[in-house]
Amino acid sequence: MSSINATSAKQNLLNPRAKKATIKLLLEAQNVSFSTPLVAPILGQFGINIKQFCQSFNSRTSAIKPGTPLVVKIILFTDNSIEFHFQAPSTTYFLQRVRMNRTVHIKSIYEIALIKQKDFPNLPLMSICSFIIASARTHKLTLKK
Repeated sequence: MSSINATSAKQNLLNPRAKKATIKLLLEAQNVSFSTPLVAPILGQFGINIKQFCQSFNSRTSAIKPGTPLVVKIILFTDNSIEFHFQAPSTTYFLQRVRMNRTVHIKSIYEIALIKQKDFPNLPLMSICSFIIASARTHKLTLKK
């Protein structure tokens, strides 16, 4: 057990940007502040500058519709720097936005797949469309051409 700790301590000395922690949060685009639930307590316990994170997150999500829920992965490094990446909203979120009278147009499925393709760069677009269609059927939605 101690050899593992010594090895990781050695790696931290050799690589000052080694990962210290990874945090996943569900946050709304352009709406993150000190008062956002869980942001201050979770980020504060890791010593992350909350004001700077909120400003950076809100500016990076400025092209996204305000209030859109995003899964955010925050990586804290041993040198106390951070990186964060966000994924597109869930398929369910998009399906709820485009459905009309329990139907979804095929064109909408394709548009959702184009957005989701950024989260799954190794999957062909047709496979992503198939997953979205399956999700629509799970939600009892019918497809319309």
